[in-house]
Amino acid sequence: MLQFTQFFLFGMLAAASSSKIPVPSTRDIEPRVDGYSYRLPNATKPEAYVIDFTTNVHNSNFNFAGTVAIDIVVLQATPVITLHHRQLSIASIILESLPLNGTTIPLSPHYYDPISEFLSIPLELGTLQPNQRYRMTISYTGILRTDQAGFYRSSYIADDGTRRWLATTQFESTDARHGFPCYDETWLRANFTISITHGANYSAISNMPVREIENHDNGMVTTRFLTTPPTPTYLIAFIISDFSKQDNGGSPVFPHATYARPNAIHGAEFSVTTAEKILKAFDDYLDIPFSYALPKLDQVAVPDFAAGAMENWGLVTYREQYLLLFENSTFTTKTNIVTIVAHEFAHQWFGNLVTPKWWTYLWLSEGFATLFEYYATNWVFPEWKILDDFVYSTVQGVFQNDARIQTRPMTHYVEDPDDIDNLFDSVAYEKAGSVLRMMLHAITENTFKKGLTYYLRNKEFSDVTEEDLFAALNQASREDGSIDSSQNIEEIMLTWTRQRGFPVVTVQRNYATGAITIHQQRYLTIPADTQDLTLWWIPYNFATATNPDFEDTRAEGWMPATRTSTITQTTSKNWLSTDWVVFNKQETGYYRVLYDEQNYNLIVNQLNSDFSKIHLTSRAQLIDDSFDFARTGRLSYHTAFNIITHLEGETEYVTWGSALRGLTLVNRMLVSSCQYPQFQNFTRILIKKLYDHVGLTDKGDDEPHFQKQARIWAINWACNMAADECLTDTRNVVSQLSIESINVNVRQAILCGAMRQATTNRYLYTYESLRLATDSNERNRIISAMGCSWNKIFLMDYIYTSSASPEENIYVSQAEKYRVFTSVLDNGQVGLSVALEFLQNDLAQAATSYGRTNINNALTAVALYITTADMENEFSKVLNLTETVSEIDSSTITRVNEIIADNKAWSNEHRSNIESWITSFHAAREQEATTLPTTAPTQQPTQQTTVETTEQPSSSAMIKLSVFLIPIFV
Repeated sequence: MLQFTQFFLFGMLAAASSSKIPVPSTRDIEPRVDGYSYRLPNATKPEAYVIDFTTNVHNSNFNFAGTVAIDIVVLQATPVITLHHRQLSIASIILESLPLNGTTIPLSPHYYDPISEFLSIPLELGTLQPNQRYRMTISYTGILRTDQAGFYRSSYIADDGTRRWLATTQFESTDARHGFPCYDETWLRANFTISITHGANYSAISNMPVREIENHDNGMVTTRFLTTPPTPTYLIAFIISDFSKQDNGGSPVFPHATYARPNAIHGAEFSVTTAEKILKAFDDYLDIPFSYALPKLDQVAVPDFAAGAMENWGLVTYREQYLLLFENSTFTTKTNIVTIVAHEFAHQWFGNLVTPKWWTYLWLSEGFATLFEYYATNWVFPEWKILDDFVYSTVQGVFQNDARIQTRPMTHYVEDPDDIDNLFDSVAYEKAGSVLRMMLHAITENTFKKGLTYYLRNKEFSDVTEEDLFAALNQASREDGSIDSSQNIEEIMLTWTRQRGFPVVTVQRNYATGAITIHQQRYLTIPADTQDLTLWWIPYNFATATNPDFEDTRAEGWMPATRTSTITQTTSKNWLSTDWVVFNKQETGYYRVLYDEQNYNLIVNQLNSDFSKIHLTSRAQLIDDSFDFARTGRLSYHTAFNIITHLEGETEYVTWGSALRGLTLVNRMLVSSCQYPQFQNFTRILIKKLYDHVGLTDKGDDEPHFQKQARIWAINWACNMAADECLTDTRNVVSQLSIESINVNVRQAILCGAMRQATTNRYLYTYESLRLATDSNERNRIISAMGCSWNKIFLMDYIYTSSASPEENIYVSQAEKYRVFTSVLDNGQVGLSVALEFLQNDLAQAATSYGRTNINNALTAVALYITTADMENEFSKVLNLTETVSEIDSSTITRVNEIIADNKAWSNEHRSNIESWITSFHAAREQEATTLPTTAPTQQPTQQTTVETTEQPSSSAMIKLSVFLIPIFV
């Protein structure tokens, strides 16, 4: 009640009253135009499935045969039963009345629509009547798929060198229909009783614990599982394999095991212990124990898994790298494991206990999981400070996509399975998580948590819509006084869930009266031809120099769905004309904020005098907003660069992340400028303290987790900007240690720095290390590092040798060849020069080596660096060859030309502005008699003949350089 007491008593918002604004209905957002429906007719509904099937995957036999008995209830009179199947052969169908009395219902031949994937089963005579119950038994066969969807096969290589096969599932979004005929829609929950007959040397696991195992005389066994609670089809899972398991020793918290191939199970210990901690934290936070729904929760590392992870109820599946932690794993791997486990465990409540009624509301599942992957990680590892990263990685990350005019609303109705799959995007995940975080802060976390408990309790084992969530949050907010009696959570939230994009709030101060006018407008990267009339209910709060409280992130007021509102001072909250104001504390609201010039100057002065007065996530917000405003022409780059000058004293990961995102574009655009050395010098000045603070040495668990990421950024940027200290430090480390002896967390960054000025011997030694490396992660680290060389001869050799035909180069896979190309391309002007020359000379070979998708990606990637007419002329030599290369799509050429036009427009508008600022910056430094770091060359000599006698490359590695290094060895 507190914030709304302030809101109305103190008169912080003086605005015209607004009526409830219209928002699109869920079906009006994107109506179908072909008249074809993929939705089941809803005349019947399943109540229970009994599934029995047999697989011989243990014998490398990929056929399976099954029987599913579905108990159904009739909702509407119908002569036809309709359900789904995909890529199955139906052997027989029997329909019986319930309770069973030996009577079968005569059926006409069934038929199948391959577009809708409807299996239609017509009665021979008459119709089924409402409220009648039947059992439909379908026998079927199928083949384990190879595309990592539905019921599919995977494999691994055992220690004895043999290939071991397994059968596993991935049913989300619409692939349960490949495992068994079913009603494959989210709202159609039912109980599942599953039995699997398989080889006795394999085991079967599923959503529920094993009830019994029956042995057969033919070397087969049948594993029967307990019956599930009401569950949607896409959450059913089963795996048949010879996997090993590591459990938590019968913990009283919950029975849990992690399964993996036997030669990788030693990497499961961390996920087992972490899973127990995360689940206990969810139990406590939501006040609904997981055991209330299911008696166990297992995790499985699957060798071939297209999705990152899948939240199957009670049996979560993962890619191996997202579940298994080994001795040589990086901190990034460890972080990913924790956050992804937290994400999937959040689904056990949000998505599983309550399930979106249709894919329209996918964000009710993925948005909460995105939010809680951060919160749950913070509960278990508070020392990581991962909540700060939400701003940089999630909020600021999704802004880029959601600022496109063609973005979609969070609540978005589609039917086609392909369209459903396309809903799994940044809107469903990052935007939804950001909007939910906004509401958590606006109404306070305690109220938000109370509302979630109401939501889950009211709708447990059922389907939900967004209105169910809003009603629960509204109830909690009313009880706690978190919103005014005239306000309604549904009215507020619908402006965020059923409208595209997000707003920019422009803050205009009257420095004479103290009044603040705020104006909202949809934020678009490229403004629309006509004015966008979208309006939101926006929670706002702000800190001032007089009252720099950034910790209380409750909504001090709500900007209703009107274009402009005015905030006036009160006795409880007032500010001076000389105060800075910063809106949207800790970037808790899902919107950008643009200030008037004088307020920006006041903010810059504060940052340069004592930046700690402004919260670190608000500093990150100021940086990210200003660079995006500059990029889109709403603000001068002068202001953006003024804001980041305080980074000279900053060491915080989040603020540096936001800055480097903005500087990455500038770096790419200025790399061909004569002022680029000055830009490098400026960046070296900025990053020196961060580099000195983090150093090159990883400190294990004795340092904040994200300081490790800051260290990688510092090394990469300092060396790329030709900082002498970084180049010397990395070269010394590599000369003293073998590659595998360098700490894995910094190995790639240090190798990259050392490769900048690498000798011939160093280059050959590193290439030989790549040839001998077998671990895919290690190979990727070396591949990326080798592209860092400033020696054009080395880069030419590297890109040509790696792209050679398989007969000439058996060491580099197709995916790795493209990684080589991108590592070279991203290496400044010398990298661009090499990439262009390579494509000019060998475009057809590149297309063959990289494959269709990657050669198109390669051209798009090159276009990002084309900023001048001269560079465009060089690139046109490549584009002129594309008509003769069948792998290159015409849409790629169109996109390439659009990117180049955008780059040239950016250069025309912004380059001179930035160059003049940088010149002024250095002039001011010189005037202050500040000694600048010695300017290092932007590119190092291209021919170096120093020999490092401690490393002897093999003859096979030496031969690779024969063409390009003849002048060196003569």
